Amino acid sequence: MQPIYYIDFDAQACHVEVFVNGFPAVRSNSKFYSNHAAAINHYLVGHNNIVRIVAVPTEIDAASAVQAGAMKQVKLHGAIKQYKPGEISCPEGGEVLAKFNYDQKPGGEFHFDNQVHDFSHLLLHNEKIKDAGFIKDYALTLFKFSSDDNMEALSHEFLPKMNDYSTAYFLDQHTTFHQFRTFLVDEFFKYPPEKQHLLREEIYVKPYCDDRIFEVGLLPDDPLLARFSEEDHGDKEYQMSIYVALVDGKLKVVR
Repeated sequence: MQPIYYIDFDAQACHVEVFVNGFPAVRSNSKFYSNHAAAINHYLVGHNNIVRIVAVPTEIDAASAVQAGAMKQVKLHGAIKQYKPGEISCPEGGEVLAKFNYDQKPGGEFHFDNQVHDFSHLLLHNEKIKDAGFIKDYALTLFKFSSDDNMEALSHEFLPKMNDYSTAYFLDQHTTFHQFRTFLVDEFFKYPPEKQHLLREEIYVKPYCDDRIFEVGLLPDDPLLARFSEEDHGDKEYQMSIYVALVDGKLKVVR
């Protein structure tokens, strides 16, 4: 059996952040009604997966953000679903494993089990990192590799992420890694960096999973690595989210 697990939810009048075992798996801003579905295999830990959902009301009209009844406008409900390989995710599809309903609520927490995927070694038991400066130094290294269009060096730093993704979704590791390297050369490096130089004070780090994994980006809330091109057929932008952790004692990109 090769199950694919999804979180599928409807949201309205709220910013939503979904944490799966402490990792920020989904973020959305749903001022008006919208449906969201995201695969979560690579965030699972086997038994007792913990899903925490945070909902913050958005402005529906000029006064709603300060009204005491703003939470009453929030609609947020959905389910954890299991799909078979090749099955298309949709609101009507999949086997429902757990339901949640946080309408008019600021979110909540629930648990569910899976029998296949277990990344607890990274999400729950990995070594903690206490030195944010150490992480910023690594961010500067990644930025330099990217600015230099150094495909070999940059792709090597992403190897743990590619391997885990392949494991989570039953893909061939060599093929996944080759596809990432091809993406770098044929698409990402095709455009110039948005920034040519980077200072340590421009970098932010956000801890997750009890200081085991850190998001790395640029202040105030921009990606560390991005390419942008203005073309005749419209603007094209590539961004790569960066989450780092210790792998065999060294920082690597893990998600």
